[in-house]
Amino acid sequence: MARIKRVPASDLTNGAWQLEQLDKGWYTLDYDFSTNEFVMGRCEDIATITPQQARLLSYADPKDLDEKTKRIIWPDTEETK
Repeated sequence: MARIKRVPASDLTNGAWQLEQLDKGWYTLDYDFSTNEFVMGRCEDIATITPQQARLLSYADPKDLDEKTKRIIWPDTEETK
């Protein structure tokens, strides 16, 4: 199964269409303005986060986070090591 698909924008690609796509397992990954197409990705490819990461992401400004918190949210970045 394809992991990405491109769908030309039209009158039919409205909010109801977007919800229908979610029901089918697709979400809007991006929009290509040069070709006027929606770039759709598979919902199961969305990275999941833990409840703790979600709570930490509620901070308004990343500068408010201490180094330990930054490592929890972004464990793979060099800046937090």
